[in-house]
Amino acid sequence: MSADVKVLVTGAGGMLGRFVVKKLIDDGYETVGADIDEFDLTVEDEVKGFILAEKPDVIIHTGAFTGVDEAEDCPERSHRVNVDGTRYVVESASEVGAYIIYISTDYVFDGEKGNPYVEEDIPNPINVYGRTKYIGEIEVRGYSGRWLIVRSAWLFGPSPIAFPVKVYRRAVEERELRVVNDQFGSPTYAKDLAEAVIKLMEKRGDGIYHFVNSGIASRYDLAMRTLEYAGLLKGINLIEISTGDIESKAKRPPYSVLDTGKYERLFCEPRMWYEALKAFMDEYDISQIV
Repeated sequence: MSADVKVLVTGAGGMLGRFVVKKLIDDGYETVGADIDEFDLTVEDEVKGFILAEKPDVIIHTGAFTGVDEAEDCPERSHRVNVDGTRYVVESASEVGAYIIYISTDYVFDGEKGNPYVEEDIPNPINVYGRTKYIGEIEVRGYSGRWLIVRSAWLFGPSPIAFPVKVYRRAVEERELRVVNDQFGSPTYAKDLAEAVIKLMEKRGDGIYHFVNSGIASRYDLAMRTLEYAGLLKGINLIEISTGDIESKAKRPPYSVLDTGKYERLFCEPRMWYEALKAFMDEYDISQIV
């Protein structure tokens, strides 16, 4: 794919979107970043008007309602952003003939399989967020043009809503943390995901791909590594608990690890999640992320 291709990124101000935009610009692509200031995903005329005016060759749709617990309180809002908004993007892509790349989630699965999920596994979401993202996938799969769905999981990066950032902040403020040890997944650095998405774009990949950093972790494992790399592990009382010990509005999959074998057949194996976490914490001062 030549660098004179025009790429539009939705959700450009988000944790993933910022990395996607930066990588595209660094690689010489004509890049249009769109966030809430450009259009509201829930307003059809705004979405279509902007995309039809820009006429991109590729649309990377990172924009989403990602609050898992918040989606339980605001299911209509989650549906309007993740389903209706995605439909508007797909319909706009159809009008301009764009290649569409949709970012999805491990939460389309119920977590009952017991071993890593492959792309062919049948989704069965167990919360509002997962359901709306899966319906968004269905919207994309109905597109008559070229499309790609990239599922990822447990995304972290320089954002106050990222799990490692929350862990650090609570550790500093409270000196004690209670973290679940029975939810397992694939922690993934948003920067690595952005690079993988662009690699797949350049390969003109289609269908569904999984990309996560390698390895398996519990939430407790991720918290422990975060505190270790921050030099706080000895000074914090880190307590293992089970999911049943906490109140949560959204049910979460107990095991939502994603298999990246399909991606690895095109490229190399992603780096380990703890290596990616260390890189993130070396690149950013986690104490200054607010």
